[in-house]
Amino acid sequence: MRAILTVFILLFSNFINACLWDRDTYAMEKQKFPDAFELMTGNFDRHSNSYYQWRIAKIQTQIDKGNKDPLLFDDLAVAYSKLGNDKKAIELMKLKEKFAPNLYETFANLGTFYIHDGQFEEGLKYINKAIKINPEAHFGREIYQKYLVEFILLNKKKESESNNFYIFLIEKYNAKNNSKEKFLPEVENEKAIKGVLGMMRFGNYNSPILLNALGDLLLADSYNTPSAKRLATMAYMASDLYNAGSVSLKTKENIQMFLSMQERDKNTYEELLKEVKKGILIGKSRYAEIEKKETNWVIENKDLDIEFAQDFYAKTDSKNKNDVAPNNQNRITKSEDKISKKLIIGLIITLVIVGIFVIVKLRKKHI
Repeated sequence: MRAILTVFILLFSNFINACLWDRDTYAMEKQKFPDAFELMTGNFDRHSNSYYQWRIAKIQTQIDKGNKDPLLFDDLAVAYSKLGNDKKAIELMKLKEKFAPNLYETFANLGTFYIHDGQFEEGLKYINKAIKINPEAHFGREIYQKYLVEFILLNKKKESESNNFYIFLIEKYNAKNNSKEKFLPEVENEKAIKGVLGMMRFGNYNSPILLNALGDLLLADSYNTPSAKRLATMAYMASDLYNAGSVSLKTKENIQMFLSMQERDKNTYEELLKEVKKGILIGKSRYAEIEKKETNWVIENKDLDIEFAQDFYAKTDSKNKNDVAPNNQNRITKSEDKISKKLIIGLIITLVIVGIFVIVKLRKKHI
């Protein structure tokens, strides 16, 4: 009897684990995090250098005429930062602070500019000031910017127990809540993912630091929350491709290990790498289209803000330019339904067989 129950428990536990892995499908990953792949491959609407140069000329003219609207200084500083001149951006924020002190926007921008300039400690100081004024701004994005900088600094000083951002956030969560959780609550992990994706969209989408952090967060799972293994591995791939032009052997080995954990809907390393490279090419093509249009608008002396809004914002809502193999995803979903039915049927058969054995055993005892 005990042996039968043991077999039943093993079979039942394997079925439960299979259900958890079964939810871990590529179609569902992209549905849960719809912008992740587009952001990691640069396939989203963003301004070109021509736009920021136009913006600088336009705003500087207004400032030279004596206009001291604080928002003009924010816009001008961001334009310089986007062109890679963070020192000029910092200088502008310092100037703004003198005539419009203690504004959230000033501290948030200063923190970001210092971080982009590699001055992490100074950046952290201003991010903390911004959070103190407005902790929920940008959906709490600064909170995760702060945590990411703290994570970078700990690893630079080699004081961190792990180089995994998800594990670092668990430590922060447990310290804050006086708990000993092994996993982040799902809502906390989703907030962190949203924060990192926001930094990619409005900062540097191709930052290896952000991409690796995104991979760590997407890869994490618990008994209640399946991970997004494919999107996570693709983030790691993109990080290496942007940083070195190819995926390192260590990254490849880790990715292959992660992918081997899938129960079904298997994707090979080569398939996902091909998709990432294709996505990056599509992202470059999309950016080249924007760059060409914005350059022409400058030549034609048009208002780039108006032209961009008319040409791109309407399209973004109605058309996804990087819907990767939708037919294949539908096929996967149908396949998943078939496999789920087979698993349920298998469980029912197992229960029936175990029930028959138990009944037979009980009858023999009475006889």
